[in-house]
Amino acid sequence: MTRKLMLAAAAMLVLTGCDQLGTKAGETPAEAPAPAALPTQADVDAAYDRLDAALKAKDAAALAAFYAPTAVLVDPMQNAVVRNDPANAVAGTTEWLKMEPAYTVNSVETQILDADTFVASGVITMDFKRNGRPTWVVQRFTDVWQKQADGQWQIVTSHVSNAPRPVAARLPALEPAAAPAPDAPPLGGSTPAPAPAPAHEKK
Repeated sequence: MTRKLMLAAAAMLVLTGCDQLGTKAGETPAEAPAPAALPTQADVDAAYDRLDAALKAKDAAALAAFYAPTAVLVDPMQNAVVRNDPANAVAGTTEWLKMEPAYTVNSVETQILDADTFVASGVITMDFKRNGRPTWVVQRFTDVWQKQADGQWQIVTSHVSNAPRPVAARLPALEPAAAPAPDAPPLGGSTPAPAPAPAHEKK
């Protein structure tokens, strides 16, 4: 058989039999599944609205549940990167809530990575009480949220650090919030100092 006849026979085999993808002649190739819908800004806002509601309600169990059991955490008061401790998270959160924490968002950026992941990074002013007296500190944060098998969003990575430079006056809020004590000085005078550990990291 000549080379031309061999090529023609091969072509006919593809057209009348099976192709290399396993689709027989006359069959319709299986359609690729539609890509999953990406989370929207509304999904991001809803996740933080639920977190805010739990904080305002001082619901330690609900706050602890926002962090995945294997979440990786960076705390401004710890040198080491740690993992979430689900067994002690509620007790630690309860202690943290005794400091009456509340935060005001100063700026935030959202990144949608895929259908199951988004990242929120920004600057907040954290108000709390230290030795019974109100104070505040400016912090940067990055939260990585991931959709779980049950459809709920949980934080799988949380990185919080205090502002590297002194902040003597409050930063403007991104949106209206409950007014904190106007005469509360920044923690450590005009220089930010370590803030209380986030609820999920307290032991």
